[in-house]
This record gives sequence, C-alpha cells and structure tokens, in this order.
Amino acid sequence: MEVLFGKKQDDKQWQPLEHGIMMDRHRQVIGVIGIGRGAGATFAAMGLAVKMAEMTEGVTFAEGRLQAADGNGRRNGDSENSAHRLLAVDRHFEKKAAAMGSGPGKRTNIYHKVNWAVCGQLHPGADGHETEAEEPDYRTFPGKYIIVDSPQNTKDMDIIVCVVDPLPSRIMAGLETFRRIREQQMVPVIWVMNKASSAAGRREVETFLRLRFTHSIPLVEAEAFYRAEFRCTQPVFEHGMAGTDEAFRRLAEEILLHN
Repeated sequence: MEVLFGKKQDDKQWQPLEHGIMMDRHRQVIGVIGIGRGAGATFAAMGLAVKMAEMTEGVTFAEGRLQAADGNGRRNGDSENSAHRLLAVDRHFEKKAAAMGSGPGKRTNIYHKVNWAVCGQLHPGADGHETEAEEPDYRTFPGKYIIVDSPQNTKDMDIIVCVVDPLPSRIMAGLETFRRIREQQMVPVIWVMNKASSAAGRREVETFLRLRFTHSIPLVEAEAFYRAEFRCTQPVFEHGMAGTDEAFRRLAEEILLHN
C-alpha cells in the first residue's frame, strides 16, 4: 500500500505551491451533487478530477461538508463513502495538512496530478462531542479548478454537476435534493446520468424528472471496485477505468469551456 501514497507522490519532492502551479488567482469551483445517497457523487467527482488533471493543471479535489458528515451533520470520516476512507489518507498522507481545518492552503497532497484536500477524521473535544465547523471558502484552496464532492452550500459554486442514479427507488429518495437544485437559478447545472446501462431507462428518467441528461457515465461492475481496492487503489486511477474514460473526458471538456 505504500506505493499508492508513498513519498514519491508527496510534495517533499514536488512543491507546486512554490512554483505557482496551484495558486491561480481565478479559481473555478465545481460542486458535484448526488441525487440521493449512493448516486455516485464521490466516484464522479474523483473521476472528473483525475481526467481534468490529465488535460490541464491546478486541479483540486475537495471533500465537501455534506459528504463528510453523518445524518446529524457531524464529521463521519469513517463513512464507507468518505473520500478520506477511499483514499486511505490516514495511512498514506504523512501529515494530512491538506485536510480541512488543518490549513489546506499551506500544503498540497498530490497524487495523479490532483491535490486531494480531504476532511480526515474529527476527534472528540474536551466535552466529548465532535463539533462541525462551517463549510470553508473553497476559493482559498490551492488550485485553479476546485472540484467539491457534495458541498452543503451550492450557491458558492460556479458550476454544479448533478449526478443521478436511474434506479427508481434512488430517484424517489433524492427528490428533495433534486427540487432544491432545480429551483436555484443562479448556477449552471450539468445533469449526469450515472450507472447507465441497457437496463436503465434513460428516456423514462428524463421524462419523469423533466430534464435532459447531457452526459452519462457507464455502469461500473462491482468487480472493478473489488479488484481495485484489493490492490489498494480505486477504479478512477486505473487505465481504462471500466469504460468510463470517455465519459469523464467529455464532462471535463464541457467544464473547461465554462472557464
């Protein structure tokens, strides 16, 4: 597992802050929101970050407060969906200084040309309770393109990528989030159908939600996640990425056109 986040990827050897690569004055903040739990927002945000980093410089992945919190709004770094857990940064990022609340603007955690600014875990305070700080200003993070996984406040985003799982039960469970995003008029929204397959009725979903998907991400078989995690990685870091490369490339190209 040391290969994944070993010293070769650490900014002790490559210090982008010193060279100005991650300090662009005009930042673009992209919020990736899932319609309902399990829609695939974290997977989409990670895949988008990796693909954009292949096409341009200054890409940062930021774990949003909504993704890092449990149902009571408290930090949940042990969540199975937490980017902190998926990236295993508690083992591989030596100082975790890029974790929110620990000075994300002072250090970068670079892997696959992406700065991974993840929340990490909260430890109980003196009163035994974990208190959640307010969502940070993502425009202060190092980088030109800040991809935020599940932000709480979408008004601060320049673009929203809304990820929809076509499974009817997932759609019904996420209708409140869908209406909230649909009703806001200030931020451009890119609608993405995740887990697209021949069994998923795209037209039926578009008709029901009264929208048109401009992008779709193919369904990734569960075996791909098992194989990747047993090799101490994630499918988004593997070449080919189970057929999703082209989907993320097109999505990245559209976002870059907004800049």
